[in-house]
Amino acid sequence: MNVQIFDSFDDRVLELAQGFERLATPDGDDLAALAGADASELRIIAIDNDGECKAFSCCFMEDTTTAGFKLKTYSIYGSDFFDYNALYSAEGFADGLMTEILKDAKAINADQIHLKNM
Repeated sequence: MNVQIFDSFDDRVLELAQGFERLATPDGDDLAALAGADASELRIIAIDNDGECKAFSCCFMEDTTTAGFKLKTYSIYGSDFFDYNALYSAEGFADGLMTEILKDAKAINADQIHLKNM
């Protein structure tokens, strides 16, 4: 299992994201187009196994306020623009993806993780 973290969309990230079927959620092209018009710092995690992407998430850090407290929040990207968002995982890789999201959020000093509109 190989974990890759990216901070922007490029051809490699789009290639990794294309392996997952989407019904109502934005695809990699939708997220890349949004990122092109937005200044958010992305946190893209891809987990591959034998060269095949098995799990994928696209998140970002945002400043939020909860009960009057200012927080650095690790959020799923696109949740303010799309009705539905998703983390993508093949069977058996969801736990690994959630572990990597938690590790990445801690590494960039997030106060909380809020994966909304999923």
